[in-house]
Amino acid sequence: KELEIRRLTDSNDSLREHLTAERRNKEHVEERLASVSAERDQYSRQEDSIRRQISELLQPQISKLQAEVVEQNNIIAALRLDAQSVTATKGQLDTVLRAKDRVFEELR
Repeated sequence: KELEIRRLTDSNDSLREHLTAERRNKEHVEERLASVSAERDQYSRQEDSIRRQISELLQPQISKLQAEVVEQNNIIAALRLDAQSVTATKGQLDTVLRAKDRVFEELR
């Protein structure tokens, strides 16, 4: 009976040691998880900050390029108007030249 008590006591002690080790392991895992979570949050804030900085650095160039596109579109529109005007003037000149040719024919 004493042997059985001794065996059970040893088994109980062993289980307590194992349980204590498991609790320490769990605490360590929870601490590591909290640390990783904090690092992830820090990296996320840094990423947001970097994105804002990039946006702030590029915005003047983007605005400049947008203004250049608007200017070039205005130039294209003006050139189209000029081309229409040249076409109309050519049409008028052709009409005048045909009329001149008819007058010269009639004078002959």
